[in-house]
Amino acid sequence: SQHERDSQAGGEDSWIKGHEQEGIQSAVGTFSASNLSGDTGTVNVDSLRTVDNANGCQTWTGNYSMVRQNGVWLIDWANLNSQGC
Repeated sequence: SQHERDSQAGGEDSWIKGHEQEGIQSAVGTFSASNLSGDTGTVNVDSLRTVDNANGCQTWTGNYSMVRQNGVWLIDWANLNSQGC
């Protein structure tokens, strides 16, 4: 969302480039929606495991706050915690 882009140093392009540089090898997860109301909602991370060159294997917990803009759901804020596998 615009909120997230505005709050990230360097903007969206910089955020994408930073993640590409981590050398993502895999990301597997399951998610569920909750608290949907109008143009806002929450996506719960039921399970998420990522493997990349920079951080190795990580499991994630938490949720994403979502907003709908122009009919498209976008991440407004990520509330995630990770730990090594």
